[in-house]
Amino acid sequence: MVEETENADQQLIFGNPEEWKHFKNRYPLFFERFPNLRQALHTAFLRTGETAEPIDRFVFFYGRLCCEDFFEVLLCCGNGRGAAALKLLRTLYERAVTLRYLHEHPDELPAFWDFHHVQEYKLFVAIEETFGKGSVSEKTASDLKERYEAVKDTFHVSLCNKCGTHRVNHTWSKLNFVAMARKTGSLGELTVPAY
Repeated sequence: MVEETENADQQLIFGNPEEWKHFKNRYPLFFERFPNLRQALHTAFLRTGETAEPIDRFVFFYGRLCCEDFFEVLLCCGNGRGAAALKLLRTLYERAVTLRYLHEHPDELPAFWDFHHVQEYKLFVAIEETFGKGSVSEKTASDLKERYEAVKDTFHVSLCNKCGTHRVNHTWSKLNFVAMARKTGSLGELTVPAY
């Protein structure tokens, strides 16, 4: 928001105090219950603990990302930027579904981690196509390709059962996102409004 001051200088203000008031008036129940949410977040994330399994670390850190997403959505809503909040809501929902699904299916966590190598390789290819061959050092390019080659067969999906052609999937899971959301129980009911 840009506000005119008395001497006609423009001052940049981050946030919109008028929208904050409107938000507080429209959603008094949120403000009444927010201390409970804050306490739950403090209990979950402001602590010292040990994790025995990789899934425990994943749940903790991915859950923390969900909190960051939530507060970004809240910031937009509180400042009258509902369209921006809806854009961010999809990311929050995708992370929450992934978190819940992997918590319930920890045997699939390695696929989630390994798909990072596929994404890195795709980014490398895009960089080379955009900026020209040699934009990435030979050593880095070689490492990226080696890691990609080591995992790519894990992510093959069939294009044609008759001729046997396949490609590397666009995501880490064999399930499409909506099917994954359905397997998470109550989160699956939010697919239309949140996704």
